[in-house]
Amino acid sequence: MSQTRDVLHGYRAAGGAVTEVVLEVVGPSPHLERPAEFRAALLKVIGHPAG
Repeated sequence: MSQTRDVLHGYRAAGGAVTEVVLEVVGPSPHLERPAEFRAALLKVIGHPAG
């Protein structure tokens, strides 16, 4: 987590947009482990009406 956050902080510092969503008790594949929650968060971030 800390390595990923370091990269995202650098991206944000360079002008990028970052949204962090924390799903409890999830390993490195949230899209496979909690697909409905992952999909809802993704759709919200990209501004899709279903999100």
